[in-house]
Order: sequence, then C-alpha cells, then structure tokens
Amino acid sequence: MRFTKIFSLALALMLMVSPAQAQLVSVTKEGQMPRTISVAGDAMIRVAPDEVRVVLDVMGRDRDLVKAQQSVDETILSMVQAVQQDFAIKRDYIHTDHMALTPTYVDCYHNKRYPECDNTRVDYVTATKGLVIRLHDLSLFEPLMTALVARGNREGITVQIVDVTFLTNQLRAHRDHARELAAKAAREKADAVAAAMGTKVLRPLTINVEQANWYYFGSYGNGAYSRGRGGHAQMSQNVIQNFSSGGADPMQSAGFAPGQINVTANIRAVFEIE
Repeated sequence: MRFTKIFSLALALMLMVSPAQAQLVSVTKEGQMPRTISVAGDAMIRVAPDEVRVVLDVMGRDRDLVKAQQSVDETILSMVQAVQQDFAIKRDYIHTDHMALTPTYVDCYHNKRYPECDNTRVDYVTATKGLVIRLHDLSLFEPLMTALVARGNREGITVQIVDVTFLTNQLRAHRDHARELAAKAAREKADAVAAAMGTKVLRPLTINVEQANWYYFGSYGNGAYSRGRGGHAQMSQNVIQNFSSGGADPMQSAGFAPGQINVTANIRAVFEIE
C-alpha cells in the first residue's frame, strides 16, 4: 500500500513537470540564438585647417590702478586697429576674452625700502585683458603675430601668447564622412573574416556609433603644446584619408607648418552570419 502511494505521487510529479520541460525545449528550438560576428570599424580623416584662433594676454603693471588699466586699454586699442587696418579682419572676429586685476603686496622679507614694512600695503597692481582674434587667411599668421607683439612693445606692458588653435569650419561634414568610412570599414572587415572562415555575413543585428571626435597637436611660442577636444589613445584606424584646404601649401606661403586636424569615428557592429 505504501509503495502504491509513493508510485502514485511520483507519477503525479512527472505529469506536472513534463509539460514545462516540453515547452522549454520548444522555446529553445524556436528562439535559437543566431551565429554572429562582432567587428570594429575605425576611420580617421586628416584635414588641413582653414582658421586659426589666437589668444593673447596683455598685462600692464603700475602702482596706480587707473594707470595700469589705461595702459592696457591703449595697447588693446592699438592692436585692434592694426588687425583691422593692416589685415582686414572684421570686428566680429576680434573680442576681449577676459580681464583681471591682481594686486601684489609688499614683500616684507626681501624688500628693504620701507623702514616699517607693512605687508598689507599694495606694492603694485597688474591689469590683464585677454584678446581673441580669428584669422581665416593662414598666410597672414606670422605677420599678424609680429604686428601684435610690436604694438605691445611699450613700457610697463607685457604681451603673452596664451593659445594658438588651428580649426576647420567644415567639421560637421568631415565628421559625417568619417562615420561613413568607419561603417564601411566595419562591414568590409566582417565580410573578410567571414569569407576566411567559410561563411557569409547576412545583416547587422546591433550597431554602436561612438561620437566622432577631432584633435590637433601643435605648438607655438614657449613650446607649450595645445591639444583640441576629443581624440583617442591607443586607437587603430582602418581608414585614413587626407584632405587639403584647396589653397596654397601653408609651409610655402606662410613659412610655417600648421599641421592637420584629425577627425575620427568609431563603429562597433554585430552581424548575423550563415
């Protein structure tokens, strides 16, 4: 009797589990995961710049705050006049970037000019204004820099080149083209690998587009390197293309080499294969 009860219970459990197992097998057969191949396509376009942005700091030092500001304003005005008259740069491409007033207090340790040293006394004030100039004719770059420094060569004034950045006004078009090249590189890589393995690529299942970036390496003045936004470290490109600006070679026309702007794009894709 006891054996009959155990057998009946086991049979009931089998009947309860069997439909679930049959359904699981059916789902596995119908939803079988496809065979896939994952690839990455990278592209980089090297573009000749068609614009340069120059940032200068004009600093004036004087014990009189008003005189320090006045000397800086006069220097800035002289520079702006030279830029507009001698280089025909529009006023829209010239603007003041920043300004600051920095007091320097008496150094009581090294300064022996005062019988009773007061370290709260202002020794002198430094007035600083930043000037930003955008130049589209790169052949005028060096003459422009020479003229700006010459206009700032006056007593009590210091002119410092803060940053020189080479840009392109066609960045959106170059980004779109870089993404197109990266997509083609990903497909070509998938086709080549699949063919070598004796199969064929069918359709893309997932596509991941990383943001297209641009970067530029250059130096000027004190050898300080400046880098544009974006860029990828340890990146292997599948496609590299060079684009010229269509004008004269800056090396020959201006006596300097501005380099090139690198525009990159990255595509990660998963393809279904036979």
